[in-house]
Amino acid sequence: MSITIRSVAAKVNYAVGPFVILIGIAAGITAIILTWVLESAGFLMLFLPSLLAIGAGVFILWAVQRSGLRIDAQGFSWCGALKAPQSLRWEQVHQLLPPRPAAPDRRDRPAA
Repeated sequence: MSITIRSVAAKVNYAVGPFVILIGIAAGITAIILTWVLESAGFLMLFLPSLLAIGAGVFILWAVQRSGLRIDAQGFSWCGALKAPQSLRWEQVHQLLPPRPAAPDRRDRPAA
């Protein structure tokens, strides 16, 4: 069984990404219609920002799909939006903090 944990901000980006793409598509259509109706090529300059908005929306969706903390039977792995994925196996976690040797309780010793 594998569990993926994402922050609330990452979950919000599932809605933000498509909205940014839709705004980019609407801006591109508006630029083409304004150029055609007003017969001025200057409005085609608005087409470039619309392409950038579409690319930004796709990037947001890609980043939210990639980022998160995944826990499975072998260990856990995490990945940010831009950094390389990293993982840690359960055996490595157990080696980080070895168990302490059993020491007598200080309360049982007589006061000096």
